[in-house]
Amino acid sequence: MYSIEYKDKAVRFLETLDKETAGRIYDKLESLSNNPFPRGSIKIRGSENQHRLRVGKYRALYEIFKEKSLIAIIKIDTREGFYDNM
Repeated sequence: MYSIEYKDKAVRFLETLDKETAGRIYDKLESLSNNPFPRGSIKIRGSENQHRLRVGKYRALYEIFKEKSLIAIIKIDTREGFYDNM
């Protein structure tokens, strides 16, 4: 089982959303602790451990640290804003 760590940028984005939407995204990301490679997750090209997960119209970028049993949630954004500054 992996532990989940949210980076500041991801937390700030979740705080801008309504509670229902933020809760749905949070639940999906927390489920990564049991399965870090869920159906629909996509490995980011050029990166060894980064993956993208779609949750409705939102995208989450996360990195898996197998040796630490840790998943870091790096960024959450809309599809339109997700690829800016990557």
